[in-house]
Amino acid sequence: MAVIVAAISVLILVFTFNTTKVAAANYSTGDLLSGFEISDGKTSHATGDNIGITFDWDATGKNLQNGDTWTIELPSTLKVRTPGTSFPLFDSDNNIIGTASLNSDNTITVTFTNVEEKHDYKGSINIQTGIGPGKDAVVGDNTVTLPTINGNKDDTYNLAVSTKNMTKKGTIGEDSEGNPIITWQLLVNRNELAWNTINVHDHITDPNMEYVKGSVKVYKASWTSPGYYQKDSKLKAPKDYTINEANDGFDLSINNNGANQMYAVIFTTKITDADNATNGTTFKNNATLDWTASGNGGPGKDYANGSVTGGNNTGNGDGNLKGSVILEKHSAENDGTSLANAVYDLYNDKGEVVQSNLTTDDYGQINVTGLVAGNYYFKEVTPPSGYQQNNNEIHFSITGQTTTPVHVEAKDEPDGVELGSLAIEKLDSETRDYLQGAEFDIIDKDGKVVAHIATDENGVAYAYNLPIGTYTIHETKAPAGYIKGEDIKVNITADNLTPSIISIENDLEAGGEGDHSVTLQKFNSENGTVGVPGAEYTLYDINGNALTTVATDEDGFLKVDNMLPGTYYFLETKAPEGFNSNPKKIWFTIDDDDTNIGTLVTFDDPIGSDKDDEDNEENPDEDGGDVIVDPGDPDDNNGSGNVDNGENPLNPTPPYEGSSDNNEATTYLPQTGAQKGTLISIIGLLIITNIIYFKRRKA
Repeated sequence: MAVIVAAISVLILVFTFNTTKVAAANYSTGDLLSGFEISDGKTSHATGDNIGITFDWDATGKNLQNGDTWTIELPSTLKVRTPGTSFPLFDSDNNIIGTASLNSDNTITVTFTNVEEKHDYKGSINIQTGIGPGKDAVVGDNTVTLPTINGNKDDTYNLAVSTKNMTKKGTIGEDSEGNPIITWQLLVNRNELAWNTINVHDHITDPNMEYVKGSVKVYKASWTSPGYYQKDSKLKAPKDYTINEANDGFDLSINNNGANQMYAVIFTTKITDADNATNGTTFKNNATLDWTASGNGGPGKDYANGSVTGGNNTGNGDGNLKGSVILEKHSAENDGTSLANAVYDLYNDKGEVVQSNLTTDDYGQINVTGLVAGNYYFKEVTPPSGYQQNNNEIHFSITGQTTTPVHVEAKDEPDGVELGSLAIEKLDSETRDYLQGAEFDIIDKDGKVVAHIATDENGVAYAYNLPIGTYTIHETKAPAGYIKGEDIKVNITADNLTPSIISIENDLEAGGEGDHSVTLQKFNSENGTVGVPGAEYTLYDINGNALTTVATDEDGFLKVDNMLPGTYYFLETKAPEGFNSNPKKIWFTIDDDDTNIGTLVTFDDPIGSDKDDEDNEENPDEDGGDVIVDPGDPDDNNGSGNVDNGENPLNPTPPYEGSSDNNEATTYLPQTGAQKGTLISIIGLLIITNIIYFKRRKA
């Protein structure tokens, strides 16, 4: 009898000590989905709206196990807006049996955690927030198709973001003389209908504004994602359109020839009282639209109302730190020759003298401190002995965000040399911010490129040693995210070897229709107070659509306005000089009630630094690692915890590890079966121990 009991015990041990390996099934959409519906009750949705959906599921006959997962792949007409959001999963008896999570790869992952020894489950997942219109959503009805256990099922929702054929948005800024202006942008034929003739009429009736004649620009435009567009080619009058201007506005006619084409019409109004730009005054503007069309479309009319409130826009000069500037004076003939005793006056952007009779020292430098935020320029009063006076204005900005000195350079030609110079400043046409990274060819009358220059962190570029003659300034590369400007002719004469600074404006290439904004600042990791200028970042939506490209300014800042609620990421697409390109995606989420989410902060390592080598070895492909700083609460991570620094949002860490030949995930989870096996093993050991004990005692 003892032998039989021992044999049974050995068998128990053989079977129970064999590793309990459970295959966790990963079900796809149609394996468990029995039906779904758009369940929020809305008759239409805007691009920033949530779309409520109820998913019905049925696991009859599947024998679900703890650790099993179910992945619902959303079609491109829907998108996950808040990845990382999780909520409990209930069965039909209202018991919690797992969790459901929204993922940035446009899927929903359901993980079953309390289904052991229970069968034939059914239930529903009701998601009313976190899902919105997708990248392939169109104006009007959108079909949502999902596979179910009974075949494909469809439902529809209506997208009403562009039910109007024209919309208007205004931005407050300054003109070249520092006067407050509003740049208005009309989106015309938003639904890209096949119209023949398009007529736009805009006449200013608000007494707080005056129309600026000659300011109208027209671009072909196209959608890049719902609510986001880009300007394509610029139209020319009278070839592409005709315009009749009056003192109060304009009448514009575009020959569309039946094309499915949207247009962006941009123009400027001047604010009559400068105080109204900052005291909360609301400026209103109305425009009307009419068109002709062939076939069933026929003629039609529409309108757009726009408004902007003074004090809502910010640009340079919004900080409170006092800054400084260092001017360095050199010979145009030899960069290595510093020039002492050059006398300059310093002006603000209103043309008022801030300091006068500033003289370069033996090192050719002038150092001015204690400057409040704003735009300034130096102008030479007296040249050094043996050199000609250079009348070019030397422009720069004090941002109020840093105490690091701004560096500018000036050069003079020697006496007796009839050589001139050109100064070019590059500006945002709406905000008047200076733009770094614009590149120009200086072309002589024979078509020869005699100089190639680029704007620095102050938005200015200089060309020296130019003989008397006529030149063409041709922009070869626009700053990141901007449209190239048109060619400009300029003359250098014996009487004017240094013409006044030439201002060239650029329009943003892309835009959005929202009221939200995001700011990013890039720092040098070896000195956390030094911003890094000239880094180019592309902004992507959650589906990987590129929306715009922007560059950091002299303090390492960049800002994107007019954004809609949703989830986005920045990716560095061009590294600044002295730095490697950073492959990390900087993720952030804008909620409906956010106006500005705070500042995204990223720290990058200079080429050759110890930290640079360590990062390349340890984290070559890691996403995240950057933070959002809320100026009101520096310790708060955007107030919501939507940024996960330890996980790549495009490839979320699954709730399992390993794989098997049949593509099912395998895991060694502490499941109920494994716990029972351990208990039986212990019982078997006790039986064997007792048998041995009694046999010895009997002996």
